[in-house]
Order: sequence, then C-alpha cells, then structure tokens
Amino acid sequence: MVELEQKLTKIVSLEEVRQMSIATARKIRDTDFEPDIIVGLSRGGWIPARLICDYLLVPDLVSMEVTHWGLPAEIGQEEAQLEHPFEVDLTGKNVLIVDDITDTGESLELALNVVNKQDPNGVKTATMQYITGSSIEPDFYTEKVDEWVWFLYPWCWMEDLTGFVERIMKSQKEQSWSVDAINTMLKKYHEISVPEEELKEIVGTLEDQSKIVKKGKTWTWSDKQ
Repeated sequence: MVELEQKLTKIVSLEEVRQMSIATARKIRDTDFEPDIIVGLSRGGWIPARLICDYLLVPDLVSMEVTHWGLPAEIGQEEAQLEHPFEVDLTGKNVLIVDDITDTGESLELALNVVNKQDPNGVKTATMQYITGSSIEPDFYTEKVDEWVWFLYPWCWMEDLTGFVERIMKSQKEQSWSVDAINTMLKKYHEISVPEEELKEIVGTLEDQSKIVKKGKTWTWSDKQ
C-alpha cells in the first residue's frame, strides 16, 4: 500500500509561464551579458528557453536532455543524468542555460559541468523560479520560492496528474474510485481541483495501461499490478 503525504501543488498557466520568462529575459537584457547561444534543458526548460530566445532575439537554441525526477512531487528520487551525448561546439561563446525551476539544483549543476567542458567564453544560468533550498542559485530568475512546492506546468499536466491519481488509487487498492472521490483526494493532498473531463481522460489512460479496472462509473486498482 502506498502511503499518501500532503504535497502542496501549484498550477502554473501558460500565461504565467510567458510572463515569468519575459521577466527573466528582461533581467538578462539589463546586464552586460549577451548570450550567443541558449541551451534549453529539456524537457521542462524548453518552452521558457524558447520564449527567452525570442525576447532577447537570440537565434541559436539547442537542447540538452537532463532527467532527474522519478514520480511527480517526490524529492530527490534519482540523480540527475544526461540522457543523450551533448555534442555542440560552444568554444568561445557566451552560453545561457535555461531551465524552468531550480528544485534540488542537480539538473542545473550537471548542465553547467557539461557546458564548461566545451570551452565557452562565459556561462550564465536562468530559470523562471528558484527554490531557496536548491544547491545552486541561478544567475537570473523571476520568482523566489522559500517553501518547497510542486509546480504543475502545462507541459507536464497529464504526466504529473496521472502520477498523482495512480498514487491515490494505489493507496487504497480495494476501494472503488469515482471521479469525484479522486478529485476530493487531489484537493486534500495537493490542494488542486481538476476538471471532470480531464480526470476521466487520466483514469482512461490508467485503464488502457491495465493498471485499473472499470466497474460501472467507478474504477479499482487492478489485481494484476
């Protein structure tokens, strides 16, 4: 049985992402650092990186895929690791590394180590948000977060919510779960509410994966799991 813990979650809209990315870009613009190329950490940092590219009129954007998290809203499950070789010539260039947030800080530290091996002229880091418990403080950011929060961004909406719902249903495997009951638990443990149609899509995904079984208008955890 999975033991549930309260994990404060904040939903971040696309407009909020745009505003924070622009605010971060303005801070960069107001310094003497002019990036020649931007490295967007995928997957979470890719959209902020593209928005910052646009605002600063930097045409060169490359991706570095760094993975860290296992299950959503769980701290420090896995060490940050580079998913694919990063083979970009950064010699003599000013490089800006962009991620969505510094949470533990491990992803940004790994990216810095990789980029610094490419003999750049200068390297700076930027995020929309900075959690103060992180091991690294970005050079540029918009929002400072003093207490740990799981931010639910538009690019991981289904992925994270599916993880939340799966964990809720696994916590009481014998129970029959309705959409309303799941939403009640999301409010209790994550302080969020999800539209009914989207929750139906999520449980439908878990059903397609044979993790849950539908019984009328409710679902139960599959005994095959």
